[in-house]
Amino acid sequence: MFKLFFLFASSGQLLKLIGGSSEVSILFSVFSSKHNQLLKTQVISCILLALLLTFAALSSNLVGQDFKISSFLVCFITLVCLSLTNLTRLYSSKEFISNLAAYSVVVSILISLTETYYGPVIGSRTNQVLLLNRLTFLFDEPSHYAIFLAIILHFTDLKRQLLIRSTIAIGLLLTWSLSGFLLYVMLLFYSRIIRFDIAALKVVFYLFVFLVLLSVVWELYLINTDFWIVSKIETVQMLLDGDTRLTSVLVRFTSMFMYVSYISEAVANNDFLSLIFGEGYGNLNTWVNSFYSEKFKIETMTEVNNFVSSIIIQNGIFGLSLFLLAFCSCFSSDRVYSPNIMHFIIILFIIALFNGSAYGSLAILYFYLAIVLAVHLKLKS
Repeated sequence: MFKLFFLFASSGQLLKLIGGSSEVSILFSVFSSKHNQLLKTQVISCILLALLLTFAALSSNLVGQDFKISSFLVCFITLVCLSLTNLTRLYSSKEFISNLAAYSVVVSILISLTETYYGPVIGSRTNQVLLLNRLTFLFDEPSHYAIFLAIILHFTDLKRQLLIRSTIAIGLLLTWSLSGFLLYVMLLFYSRIIRFDIAALKVVFYLFVFLVLLSVVWELYLINTDFWIVSKIETVQMLLDGDTRLTSVLVRFTSMFMYVSYISEAVANNDFLSLIFGEGYGNLNTWVNSFYSEKFKIETMTEVNNFVSSIIIQNGIFGLSLFLLAFCSCFSSDRVYSPNIMHFIIILFIIALFNGSAYGSLAILYFYLAIVLAVHLKLKS
């Protein structure tokens, strides 16, 4: 995903040259601060994070786990990026982010057309729907790109950026990602609720109408076909019927509650060191593989599709607290823009239902978008 970071930086330069944005780059503009005192506070927070992370790393030896320096560094860089972020500059990049997302849709369609008729270009994991490859942009798979677009679609201004918003919506549709669609609906419903907007009832009504229409179309045209959504519905039905074969639905559903299983297991075994510090840096896959092997007799699964579970299993309650410290450091850079903490945590939990990246460039990107959305909802409420 470092190619994504490179694209963000280069796109910022390009947009500046053509007059599309005054921001050079979202990644490098969000760290500066106008107030030395605030910057000093954030630097102190980073030093504290470094000390606490080192302490957590040493705890790996206490619980008998291997310490992996590469995982430790990725975790450290992630938390430093979050804690040093200037909230004002990040939110001021909102329009730039929306423009970039719209440009990415155009590029993605060109990539998809090229891959459909001439072969792989990016090498992402995708498949065809209606004779066109699902959009991925530079992400590894369509669902990752759909999450990116779904969050941005929420804070893109409908009146001032109608064309941009429409382009992003088309891009989200062409990912054909059920995760992206569900994330958009859940965030939309939550945003209406916290604003006490009667439109929340409209969201429920429209969703009900959509499900009714989908049922009719399913019975008349889609049943026993290989259309995209058919396989999705079938895997959901398999899970409801108790089928534990390895499917994306099983992984997503299991990942939602995996941290509960981990905590329960640690408490039942009086293993409070693991409860506090987790399995240690880089040991997540080992525990997950053991979990699927014992529970579902699946020997090949090592990934978690929920970043809350990923954090708690790998770094325990202590690691989760470090994330909260990093976010608080970011929010302290501007009290005016600082979002409601509870609303922000709920947004993170909603996004966590569809994403397992807790550390690294993809995680930082999603965390930044979640912060922008939380500030946007605060200012709109």
